[in-house]
Amino acid sequence: MVQLVYLIVLQLILIYLILVMIYLFTSFMSAIFSVPYVGTQKKLLDHIFKPVHIRSKDIFYDLGSGDGRIVFYIKKTHDAQTYGVEFNPFLYVFSQIINKGLYHSKAHFIYSKVQVVDLSHANIIYVFLLPKLLKLLAPKIMAECKRGTVVVSHGFKIESFEKLLYKEAKGKQFNTYYYRL
Repeated sequence: MVQLVYLIVLQLILIYLILVMIYLFTSFMSAIFSVPYVGTQKKLLDHIFKPVHIRSKDIFYDLGSGDGRIVFYIKKTHDAQTYGVEFNPFLYVFSQIINKGLYHSKAHFIYSKVQVVDLSHANIIYVFLLPKLLKLLAPKIMAECKRGTVVVSHGFKIESFEKLLYKEAKGKQFNTYYYRL
């Protein structure tokens, strides 16, 4: 009995160490790619996406999708065609494993820099990115996306989209900005 307890404790310690290593590796990779990984809190998702009125025929892109939580949420709650774009290899693989292994979802993940992915089919785009990257992405979004495309920016305004802003939702930590092209 004591040996069994010892083995269980040892396994728990090993799991904890693996999780710490994963966290440190992800943080290191995020620093290398100059975009820190900060996931949007799951409890905020209903609040963030309620004003968007997502339908099953929509094509939704999450630029910098991290662990895929937004992509999975939109797929599950609205059954839209969903794409997560992620350049951190660990987060991309993690979201693929969760997608195929846990959810058996029809969500799609693209391993790419957000600056080079084709956005021409998207009619809803979600971003939780730093202002520096938003500034670089704004001209690409304007050039590639159709009129009427909705861009949801959680955390930071897209300065060059100021005239396209149709709603701002206040949050405890971050505001969310809604733009229509």
